[in-house]
Order: sequence, then structure tokens, then C-alpha cells
Amino acid sequence: MLRERAGTREVTLDLPEGARVRDAIEALDGLADGLPLVMAVNREYAPEDAPLDAGDELALIPPVSGGATTVAHARVVRETLSLDSLVERVRDRRAGAIVAFCGVTREV
Repeated sequence: MLRERAGTREVTLDLPEGARVRDAIEALDGLADGLPLVMAVNREYAPEDAPLDAGDELALIPPVSGGATTVAHARVVRETLSLDSLVERVRDRRAGAIVAFCGVTREV
């Protein structure tokens, strides 16, 4: 989506010393307006106030498939979670699929 708005895969910005991520976004002249973005500097997630240095790579990551940044439903329960119940809660005829992770994390 951002690539289409920019009309190119990559944009080079000339920012003053001491610039922050928010300064780079503002220098994009509205390219990211209206999008709840996650930013990364040199492949590490970064907040808007993160400092930038010459040669840094800033990636703007839009929500996947038009996703939202707000939680629509959350609850804490004592009983075992039901995947079927969850799928029914989030099912939307406009969606092509529902993806869920069912497993146990482990130390890596």
C-alpha cells in the first residue's frame, strides 16, 4: 500500500542531524497519513521518538490485510478455551480465511 502511494519501492530523505522517526514520517508529505503503522529502524522495531543517524534504514509497516490496531474482544476465563467458539466470534464472510496459532511456546 505504501509502495503504491509513493510510486516507488524506496525513498531517500535528507534530514537534519538529530532527526527522529517522526521527522522522517513528516518529511514523507502525508504518505503514511491515516495508517496505523509500526516502524523499524535498521530492522528493529522503533517508536516515533527514536533517533535516526545518517544511513539508517526506516521501514514503515502497515497493518496486514487491513487489520486494525484495537482489540475487539478480550476476556479472562477459567475454563479451557474453545477454538470453535473463537472462530465463530471472528468469522466474517468478507474474509478469505481465519488463521489461529494453537500451540505452546518454548524457550529458544
